Amino acid sequence: MKECIQELKEKGYNLPDYPDNPQTAEEKAIKDKYAKVLGSAVNPVLREGNSDRRAAVPVKNYAKKFPHKMGPWSQDSKTHVVHMSDGDFFSSEKSVTIQAADTANIEFISSNGTVKMLKSDISLQQGKSLMVHS
Repeated sequence: MKECIQELKEKGYNLPDYPDNPQTAEEKAIKDKYAKVLGSAVNPVLREGNSDRRAAVPVKNYAKKFPHKMGPWSQDSKTHVVHMSDGDFFSSEKSVTIQAADTANIEFISSNGTVKMLKSDISLQQGKSLMVHS
């Protein structure tokens, strides 16, 4: 949390420091305000963007060091995965790893063929993955 606050301060945002042990009413109010967003602010997946669905490196390394298999699957299980077979992001989503630094545009193409530029000149970093919808 403190690193996030410091990062925002460096970008010009006037934010109060996060009080570890609030003593005054003002410090308690500051901590309460930060508590409302604490889960989102410190979640690295949300800071990177929800489209980044890769497992964190320590998680991958742990799985490599301690591989395990799923137990037998029971048809009576209440847990199951359901998805549409077509017409949703599942059918059109593609994961792409950028081979070289580049730029991209996000466009909306309507059913009549009209193209609307939503965002242009987005910087893409080499080696980063992103989700593409067609």
